[in-house]
Amino acid sequence: VKYWRQNEDSEGGAPRVVVSGKINHTRLESLKPSSVYIIEIRGFNSAGYGPPSKHIKIHTKKPPPDRPPKITVTKLKGQFVNVTWEHVEPLSNESIIEGYRVLYKQKGMSTGTLYTTNKRYIELPLHTDVEYVVEVRAHTEGGDGAVAQISVPGNSPTRGRSQNYSGAIMSSLSLDVLPMLLLALLLLNL
Repeated sequence: VKYWRQNEDSEGGAPRVVVSGKINHTRLESLKPSSVYIIEIRGFNSAGYGPPSKHIKIHTKKPPPDRPPKITVTKLKGQFVNVTWEHVEPLSNESIIEGYRVLYKQKGMSTGTLYTTNKRYIELPLHTDVEYVVEVRAHTEGGDGAVAQISVPGNSPTRGRSQNYSGAIMSSLSLDVLPMLLLALLLLNL
């Protein structure tokens, strides 16, 4: 299997993929987006190459946006974390957003749970005291876009019921002290 970009690459220097005679398919990798490729297939044996197939033209899709979604809010709420992000607006030379992919995993782990959503938010469960990583990326017909990533502390019995997370979590102790401080300031002003 030989393939090259029409009007861009020379046929003579085109990449080739060799597959067994028992296989009738292969995967072509490292194709450039928004391009027209010509594909030619030839059989071969010890006597040499056979005649080329009729040229097949394929059009590769536009690439995904190279900008990650902007994560705007992360709210811890009991046993869950709510993550919200801004829509990624594709440029004219980029694929249209079909949805978002959210990878949710424990920090330091290479695998996790992959969610697909058409919304711009997701609610994820918190199970342990372990720190989590949330990755959000736009999904298009041309592939997945750039990733936005945040860390979220795990579920802790000392944490308050509902808190916003913006880099650090206030402990429930500091949340209990806050009303007393406000009352003391109010009394001082009387």
